[in-house]
Amino acid sequence: MNILKINFLITAILIFGFSVSAQNPYPGENETDRFTWSVKFSGEKPSIKDFVQSYLEECGSGDQELNEIAEALAPVWEKYLKNKPQDKHETLIVDPKNGYLRYEGVYNHDNVKEKDVIEMCYWNCSDNKHKLFAISYSNFQNDKPFNTEVTGLSFDIYNNAKHKMTSYYVSELGIELESDDTIVYSLPRVGKTLVATIYKKSGQEKVEFEWNGLKFNKK
Repeated sequence: MNILKINFLITAILIFGFSVSAQNPYPGENETDRFTWSVKFSGEKPSIKDFVQSYLEECGSGDQELNEIAEALAPVWEKYLKNKPQDKHETLIVDPKNGYLRYEGVYNHDNVKEKDVIEMCYWNCSDNKHKLFAISYSNFQNDKPFNTEVTGLSFDIYNNAKHKMTSYYVSELGIELESDDTIVYSLPRVGKTLVATIYKKSGQEKVEFEWNGLKFNKK
């Protein structure tokens, strides 16, 4: 093979590599059948507060009924914004520095101790054009996990330029678990490790997933 052909092949490989790297890693945001919502904020970039506020506004817009997450979080969030104390059975942690929120509410009714746990956080994507926004919701009854229509984990991809969230299946971003047992997802306040706890009859099994900047890898 002569030098001209070798140079041509090298150039072609470099161009192809640049083209692939320049592609949008989240093409799903261009699909019209996905759920999307806008994020409002002031300043250079949104914070966890902006994501939470925009999420709650979207859940309560139009004729939509608040889902279990928004229904539990909305009154507590309103108190937080007005600097009012929370009820004794509820706690709210908002950590703008680490982009994290955690709500916990404990109630007793009909001899059942019920606990709701909501976590929200976000990570920057390595393409510097997107962010991953995650929501985890768990419900416990008498200290045992209980599944509802919205318990579990959800992901949205935020487009920095368009200020828009697009829903993604968790499996599209590397979270794949096959189990008939109840799974509780815990989001990190610090770091990039998401923990899935599988509640089996024989005990609990924990599986960790690490965010690599574009998706999660099982550890």
